[in-house]
Amino acid sequence: MEYKSFTTRLPLEVYEAVRAYKANIEDVSVNQFLVDAVEEKLARSKDEELKRMFADIAEGFDMAEVEPWLEAQKEAMKHIDD
Repeated sequence: MEYKSFTTRLPLEVYEAVRAYKANIEDVSVNQFLVDAVEEKLARSKDEELKRMFADIAEGFDMAEVEPWLEAQKEAMKHIDD
């Protein structure tokens, strides 16, 4: 994995909260804590985007168009249940 270094500024309150959290709960560096937090935020953002995409698809979805196909599949598979 490649790394890119850059400087960032945190509000003092955020920095102190991160240090207190990691000191009491996890044995990780502040850097690793921030990397994990950013990765988690990105994953949540991707999940939210997928949910929005599926909601957009579902909005235009008409079950009445699919029901005949489902019935045909059910009929075609009927012999499997017998």
